Amino acid sequence: MQILSQVFANNEIIVMITKHYRDKDFDSAAIWSDNIDFPSHAHNEYVLSCNIKGNEELKLDDKVLIAPELTTTLYNPGQVQSGRGTEFIISIYLEQTAMQSFLKTDKQITFEKPIVDDVTLFQLFARVALGIFTNDDSRDIEEYVARIIRVTTERYANYEMPACPEPGDWRVGHIKQMLLSDLTAAPRLGALADEVDLGKVALIRMFTQATGNPPCQWHKMQRIAAARAMLKTGVPASAVAAEFGFYDQAHLIRNFRPAYGITPGRYAKF
Repeated sequence: MQILSQVFANNEIIVMITKHYRDKDFDSAAIWSDNIDFPSHAHNEYVLSCNIKGNEELKLDDKVLIAPELTTTLYNPGQVQSGRGTEFIISIYLEQTAMQSFLKTDKQITFEKPIVDDVTLFQLFARVALGIFTNDDSRDIEEYVARIIRVTTERYANYEMPACPEPGDWRVGHIKQMLLSDLTAAPRLGALADEVDLGKVALIRMFTQATGNPPCQWHKMQRIAAARAMLKTGVPASAVAAEFGFYDQAHLIRNFRPAYGITPGRYAKF
């Protein structure tokens, strides 16, 4: 959902565009404007944000700070904040219970640094932004959010990540079988995690360590490979897209071309 709003600042009209994505466990928003100005406010949830463009001058619990372009800001529930100067920002909002669910812990998480310069986080936030803009698979967005939670809590919070299961753990094979049993749609990350009694973050860590990719991305690779095999038989790209749970042919193209360097339609002609 995209919202175009006009706000008054210093007797000037500023156009602000916001695009939201909402999941049952978190909300996310992409906001851009010539000069975003957030008045003093507080959230009862965690706010994890990345300044994609523009340096933000912010005030957090009465302390004036600068969050440069490409840095990530980590706010704990209840912190009073205001900010201005950033032109493009991606934010993720999640309740304490949702944070604990992602990590499968009863511990109350507290971020110990409000501003961090972390290229891994920037890359993950950029992927969330791309998913929001392209209306891509919600499972992809959820997986990137889970990875953001892993990096932020592992590096910048009062939380010690438990040991990761070994790559040969039976749960890896079990999840693979589940994923391969249905290539018609993207899986729910939470359902996979519940199946093997892990949190979403732990599942991603384990599966990525074993296969090189998180589960939803690995599953998409299998869907694309199966789509390629069906295209070889002469089935039209539109029918192939529907068979493997892509929204439409354009959605299949966005995922097929990066993998094989060609559109499905052109590939089918060879």
